[in-house]
Amino acid sequence: GVLGTYEDITERKRAEEALAQERELLATVINLLPDSVYVKDRDSRFLLANQVVATRLGKVRPTDVLGLTDGDFYPVATAAGYRADEVQVLAGAAIREKEEHVVYPQGQVLTVLTTKVPLRNRQGDVVGLVGVGRDITERKRAEETLAQERELLSTVINVLPDSIYAKDCYGRFLLANRALAERLGKTSPNELLGLTDREVFSAEDAEAFKADEEQVLAGTPLRDREDSRVYPNGAVLTVLVSKVPLRNQQGVIVGLVGTGRDITARKRAEEALRQSEEKFRSLVETTSDFIWEADAAGRYTYASPQVKTLL
Repeated sequence: GVLGTYEDITERKRAEEALAQERELLATVINLLPDSVYVKDRDSRFLLANQVVATRLGKVRPTDVLGLTDGDFYPVATAAGYRADEVQVLAGAAIREKEEHVVYPQGQVLTVLTTKVPLRNRQGDVVGLVGVGRDITERKRAEETLAQERELLSTVINVLPDSIYAKDCYGRFLLANRALAERLGKTSPNELLGLTDREVFSAEDAEAFKADEEQVLAGTPLRDREDSRVYPNGAVLTVLVSKVPLRNQQGVIVGLVGTGRDITARKRAEEALRQSEEKFRSLVETTSDFIWEADAAGRYTYASPQVKTLL
């Protein structure tokens, strides 16, 4: 005869289909990400990987990576270093945003921001790890370029005798050069960063500067205005001041840039010359001698009062 049994597996099949759909959704999502995403077991074998991981490791499909370890792709020393990190993660210590310089099997050299966290089961036991690697190579290059440009800017402005500075919309110093720092009694330009004029000048001077800068922040530049005052380092200077709006890439005013040229010596020379000319003119106009000046054509360019009586 025949003995037969039937078992209802409808719910199991539904669960399997739901799990398959979830896995397909997960694969779709992680394969759209520009970051490398992977899951490993306690022996650091790949259980899951996205397309970015496969491509960087020289494989065609993510499934080509499954079951392999870093030892199958990297030199022994490199793989050992990754394994040492993962042992710590498997012990419960997450690694977050660790910057790594990675030479991939295909020769690609990238700077990667790596995060690895423990993977736990329902009972809370660590059964593996989840890792994410974000390519920050271009960002690092941009940061290095920016750092070089800042260093160049700092070198240039610090050799200039003029005071140079930038402020935000609240009057706080964003940048300052050595000449300004010395005038304000500081040993380094960095000591000024974040300060306002109220913290380095008298209240009266600070208010005057604020009034000027409010106009500049409204879009009206201030150019070549003579400004005489006593600076915090005790120097009495006449400075030729210019201030212009600082705009972002969208053209919005986000602060101002200012320069101050010390013209004290020039003003003193001009005043000495003026006094000398006044003395000379006074002497000429009171003497009984005949004094005049003429150009090459014999035309008078100057004549004393005594000469004028003869003309």
